Amino acid sequence: MTEQTVETADIKPAQQPGTTPAVMPADDQALLALQAELHEAVKVADQRFRDMPEDMALEDELAEIDAIMQPGDALAERMFALTPTTPSGIDARVRAEAWHSGDYITTYLRPYQ
Repeated sequence: MTEQTVETADIKPAQQPGTTPAVMPADDQALLALQAELHEAVKVADQRFRDMPEDMALEDELAEIDAIMQPGDALAERMFALTPTTPSGIDARVRAEAWHSGDYITTYLRPYQ
């Protein structure tokens, strides 16, 4: 059996429990970026919902709602394709789920209205 030597410079300290890794995993980084995009899309959607006329024909109203929801839906679907591993990444996924369930605006955008 041969003896191996380990240089002190090659030894890295172990990650302490409960600490954030020095480099966030790529999926979590992407989730945080998409979370910011989703929040901006929700602001736009919220304003568009508020601006909808009350006297629209049902088919027009449904088409407008679909158009308003599409950007947020597309962002949420991209978020669902990623695997979070950090608390921040998990929170971003929870926000995507809130968008899909229709709870994002009242939970994150206007929680006290």
